[in-house]
Amino acid sequence: MLYKEFAIEPNQISNLNDLRLIEARFGYEKGSLISTFPASWFDEVLVRLQASNSASQIDKLTDLLRQIQVKALHKYGRDYLMDPWLNAANASHATQPFHRILESSKPAPPIHLENLYELKDEDFDLITHCKRTAEEMSKVAAELLKDAEKITLVDPFATPDKIEYEKTLLKMANITTKPHVEFIIFSEEEKQQSNFELRKNKLSSIQEKFSKNIKLTWCFLDDGRTGYIHKRVLFTSKGGINFDRGFSEPRDIDQKNSPNDLTILTRSQLEKFSSDFNYAQITEPLKICHLWQSDD
Repeated sequence: MLYKEFAIEPNQISNLNDLRLIEARFGYEKGSLISTFPASWFDEVLVRLQASNSASQIDKLTDLLRQIQVKALHKYGRDYLMDPWLNAANASHATQPFHRILESSKPAPPIHLENLYELKDEDFDLITHCKRTAEEMSKVAAELLKDAEKITLVDPFATPDKIEYEKTLLKMANITTKPHVEFIIFSEEEKQQSNFELRKNKLSSIQEKFSKNIKLTWCFLDDGRTGYIHKRVLFTSKGGINFDRGFSEPRDIDQKNSPNDLTILTRSQLEKFSSDFNYAQITEPLKICHLWQSDD
């Protein structure tokens, strides 16, 4: 997994300094996420903050906690089977490991740490590459894919004509969980190997392989040979990843095992990609040559 999952016992957080440390350390753009474990994690932290701080501070603390909820909390769907919290965390960890567990009673580094302030820089080291297989590329993006209603891929070489791209799209689609999901692909018209009429048939074939809750949109762009469509990125409303070698699964085994370098998008990069690659308002130097949608 590209994103590291941290289990933090709600009683670990009691004041503004704790929240500021979390804000600095955690987030989709940092590759480190806090598991909503238990599902009531946000509410339990809020109750503790309200009990531990003066009334004049509550609004400020609540606002910051809500920002953290958007930027750094992730629902992994773990079962909370028992009290106390540490027993539940250990039981869940035995089935699917957390990256770190923060709880004060039984520290056992490096996994079990006593509090937020015991975390070190190396606890946040990022994975920098994955294999170029559909399964591995989908797995590293799983935290983004699971809860997204709109998933955008930008790759100048992406084409519906090749099974290598289709395999990755189908693997990613299988990870999604929302009742309505739109996959939006941006590729370069100049790189396509067939005319649009033939591509339309192939796109219809790909759509038929998706589950009924998924809509496919494919936008073929011209960037005026500026190189504007260069990076290969996947992004959602919460975060994004740059896949240096794109999303195609090579047929050659050695190439499949070769590294696809990964970089997590910063917040400003995510906002830039979200603005530039929006088919409802494409601006220069980009121009839409063809747009296909599954309800066409």
